[in-house]
Amino acid sequence: MPPVTVGLLYLLGVAGLWLIVLPLVTLVHELSHALAVLVLTDREVTLRLGNSEHQLQLHWNRLQLRIGWATGFIGTFRYTEEGVAPYRNLAIHLAGPLASLLLALLGWGVLSLQAIPLWLARACNTIAIAACIQFLVTILPVRYPRWVPGYGCKSSDGWRALQSLRQARSPQI
Repeated sequence: MPPVTVGLLYLLGVAGLWLIVLPLVTLVHELSHALAVLVLTDREVTLRLGNSEHQLQLHWNRLQLRIGWATGFIGTFRYTEEGVAPYRNLAIHLAGPLASLLLALLGWGVLSLQAIPLWLARACNTIAIAACIQFLVTILPVRYPRWVPGYGCKSSDGWRALQSLRQARSPQI
């Protein structure tokens, strides 16, 4: 294959990863948080994918979805935590990372099937790797540094889950 073709295929692969796979993995992660909020509380929840000012806004019952252009791994969810039982908050904060882990395992599970096309194997592997990275980055209890795009100075899901667990285990006054 000529080098120009290989280079073009590489660029298309990177574009596909950024425009399709990463937003899909992030959507699954954030929708899992939202589903947990909707099932465990009576609160409204807002999902935001991307970090751009111009966003498509969709509203359905208690769920509001804001989608920006070229979202990549940037996604957040918001709901009012006050008054929600700490163990419910814990479940809500763990829902996203657990969904990412399950998506990674599903992707790698499909790879174990005998006769799948090469394109499907590559797609599943890419999704699994992206979901695994997202799981690791979100489950660790950290506060993201200021320089991290879209997440600077915010707490990870793991950090918020740990705070919910501490609140649940502290004596009620």
